[in-house]
Amino acid sequence: MIAAGILVFGPFTDSADELDGWDAARFQQIADEPGRPWVDHQVEYPPGSVVLIETLAQKSVVGTQRVLIALSLAIDLGVAVALERLVRRDVGLTYLLLGLVMVPAGLMRFDLWAGALAALGLIGLARERSALTATGTAVGAAIKVFPGLLLPVAIAARRWKEAAAGALASAVLGAGWLSYGGIGAVEQVLSLRGVTGWHVESVPGSFIALLTDEAPRFEADAWRIGTLNQSMVLGGRMLTLLVIVTLGWAVWKGPAALDRLAAMLLGSTAALLVTAPLLSPQFVLWLTPPAAMLWASRYRQPVWLTAATAGLTGLIGLAGPENLGHSAAAFVLLIRDGLLVAVVVSCWKSCRAVDPLGADSTRPRTTGPQP
Repeated sequence: MIAAGILVFGPFTDSADELDGWDAARFQQIADEPGRPWVDHQVEYPPGSVVLIETLAQKSVVGTQRVLIALSLAIDLGVAVALERLVRRDVGLTYLLLGLVMVPAGLMRFDLWAGALAALGLIGLARERSALTATGTAVGAAIKVFPGLLLPVAIAARRWKEAAAGALASAVLGAGWLSYGGIGAVEQVLSLRGVTGWHVESVPGSFIALLTDEAPRFEADAWRIGTLNQSMVLGGRMLTLLVIVTLGWAVWKGPAALDRLAAMLLGSTAALLVTAPLLSPQFVLWLTPPAAMLWASRYRQPVWLTAATAGLTGLIGLAGPENLGHSAAAFVLLIRDGLLVAVVVSCWKSCRAVDPLGADSTRPRTTGPQP
């Protein structure tokens, strides 16, 4: 609430000049551009984000920023309430604590919105609610890509109706996007408007900053370093796919309880982040909903590792994005990346284990004594 108040009322957010370079300024630019996104002007955001931008945009960037912050706060608190009511009371509190240090970064963007949809989709999957799963998967992936990882989770859980519903909804939204923006729209999103460098907070970017004297440069609204190697990008995506298959095989061989499904989604998302050419700090918020759900199981190591990842990301963020190309900052970022790898390994162990509580983990639990 304090962070939201500062971001809404300032004193450093109450003019367009002060918000120059912020995400809200880019959102306002997209909303104000004449013509169709991706066709008449390049846009690096997927269709769900663009719909939100066009819907939320006000007459000025200050107004857009205020609406975005207020709604993001409501969504963040709403996810906590949903987890409290649908999973267990302390899971909602765990979610709030895991994302606490990243609150400012989350409120200014759509990562919390996608995380909310991923959480609802995961609960819908565990409870065999096809409509909820399809909405969380398709609409969430249209905003940020990671809720699409619910599809392999559904397949691994052998929830065929939910997998089919999610795939169909995603195909319909994808076809609509292609008919509107063409294949060039997909290329713009995947290439982030044709950037040429690694994000300075990605694993390759951190290694370049640590081992060379190359200085970061500001490109497409982010600090980047070095030159993208498409073979490495493809290799990272193949490695992520391998992790997803490995986690899925572990889930396939056991009961489809919520904690095991949450572990697969958490591990898959962590793998996606650590192998990506872009690793913005707010992306760490993608981990918090499934990690919070694991607090309801016996296997809490992934939760603690997620907490350490978020805490270290928030701490290094205090240095400012323009300073993350220094060797000391790059070293700390690589430690954070090591924690992401540890999250993947820990989730794999959790997926392999069969929790005696797992059969009941899709039902709300109380924190008091049980009969």
